[in-house]
Amino acid sequence: TMLGAGAAADRTAQTAMLCGLFERRPDVLHLIVVWPGAQVAPALSGWTASRVVQTLDAVRLLAAADFAVSAAGYNSFHEMLYGRVPAVFVPQVAPMMDDQDRRARAASDRGLAETVEATDLLRLQREIAAFLDGGKAEDVRARPPPEQHARCGSRDPRELVKRCDPAAAADERRRAERQ
Repeated sequence: TMLGAGAAADRTAQTAMLCGLFERRPDVLHLIVVWPGAQVAPALSGWTASRVVQTLDAVRLLAAADFAVSAAGYNSFHEMLYGRVPAVFVPQVAPMMDDQDRRARAASDRGLAETVEATDLLRLQREIAAFLDGGKAEDVRARPPPEQHARCGSRDPRELVKRCDPAAAADERRRAERQ
């Protein structure tokens, strides 16, 4: 879990809910990743399946993760995508933040992650179950990595669509067969 240290919004409710959810799963070690020196709610240290990790090197932890729940700040967002870590993004929406919601939804629209609003704890629980038990993490990992997505100046966008979206590629084949 990388929801931030409360600079833009207090994420204690979401993090505590995740701790409780993962406490019931003996197959999960839940890491709460924060910057060194970040303020962490004392109640988060009482869970047996959850650990607070203060680090500047979240990338190494992500490499070992089955999936992550994260805010959609610029660094975290790109670390998830380029590390091919299946993620549920819970964007910060405070006025002083960049447009995390739009960034997270762009990844969701492409099947690279899922986006859940911070107040929708029931949906967050459902998405975690889908990622851990329903095969959604494997589906996200199976999508083309970001470097295979459209690049500026590409000559034939139809070819990029075929590579990046199997459903669109099938639609394109059907259209070609009808002609």
